[in-house]
Amino acid sequence: MDDQTTQPVNTQQASYQPTTQPSGSSKGRVKPLLFSLLAVILLAVVGYGVYSWQHGKVNDANTKVSSLQSQVSGLQSQVNKLSKEISQSTSSTSTQSSRSSTQATYATLSPATVPSKAATCTQALTTAQDGTVGPLTCSNGDLNSTAWQYIAGHYAPEPPSVMTLGYNATCQQVLTAMGNDSNSGKTTKPSEEEAETISAQYYGWNFATNPDTAYANQETSC
Repeated sequence: MDDQTTQPVNTQQASYQPTTQPSGSSKGRVKPLLFSLLAVILLAVVGYGVYSWQHGKVNDANTKVSSLQSQVSGLQSQVNKLSKEISQSTSSTSTQSSRSSTQATYATLSPATVPSKAATCTQALTTAQDGTVGPLTCSNGDLNSTAWQYIAGHYAPEPPSVMTLGYNATCQQVLTAMGNDSNSGKTTKPSEEEAETISAQYYGWNFATNPDTAYANQETSC
């Protein structure tokens, strides 16, 4: 019997490992993720757009508010200015009323029967060669009561009638009184003119024609 070499038989066969192929389920999961991502991006873009729009509106509103505040400030300044002017006007009116009230309480100097409309003062007199005296007013412009009393008393018991005519005398009444005094010999021409001058300040006369001028020109009307 021939010797035959028996070859060992490898009874272990190589194991079979099948190759795994990608399934369709993985692809199905990717698409929803992409759509979700796109949706998030879209929402972010829309949200930013809305924010930008609202921010612009807020800026516009702030600008309008600043403009209105500036206008209000300007109007407030005008109101303050008007209030100041009204206050000054009221103060001026009160001062004038106070002065009027003060004038109403000035002394009544004989032979007048009503208070002087001018403030009075006292100052020593000097006598001129023509018989007139002065000054008729003090240095501050007030009526010199010393001069008034001298002129009125110098012709006592009948002072110049022009000194008794009152507030509402007319230019013609003053001129007539001056002529009557002069014609009766009660006063001299310079003294009569002086009496009219101080009487005009006492009673507050302010005629378009000066009675002294008409009297000096020997006119009979004014």
